[in-house]
Amino acid sequence: QKLGIVPLSGFFKAWWKDPRLEFNGTSSGGCFDVVTLSSAEVARWLWTPDLYIDNLVEKTVDGFASSAVIEPDGTVLRTEQVILKVKNYLGLGKLPYDRHTAMISVASYSQDTTRLRLTARGGVVGGGQTGIGITAPPISSATWSFPGEGKEGFSTPG
Repeated sequence: QKLGIVPLSGFFKAWWKDPRLEFNGTSSGGCFDVVTLSSAEVARWLWTPDLYIDNLVEKTVDGFASSAVIEPDGTVLRTEQVILKVKNYLGLGKLPYDRHTAMISVASYSQDTTRLRLTARGGVVGGGQTGIGITAPPISSATWSFPGEGKEGFSTPG
């Protein structure tokens, strides 16, 4: 196997719930249903989880879009357009018929699992050998292939 650098382009999205940000939406007598913040406002005013990509080589965000949307129940969606270069091991034994999976390992700098749990969107935190496992809904793409594609999703035992 060889160590390869895989370039990826897309949107890094993170959702979390912060009860301090709850407000009344229009159905509860409020004036609006969402609050949208620019990247500068996010950096100045909004707490965000300190997530990092463990196998990251390079991240480019300069000049790209970034924003956050806050819903009445305190749910926050932060979206950031990025170009990533990540380290992955590539098995080259079947060239030119080889297939590779580009893995992205996301973690928190300061929060342990008693305070922050990471799951795929729509997934649930479950038990496992370490007490932490994830189950995710099906993912499909015309360009990429994902484990469990077109089936019931994927899960990790923890």
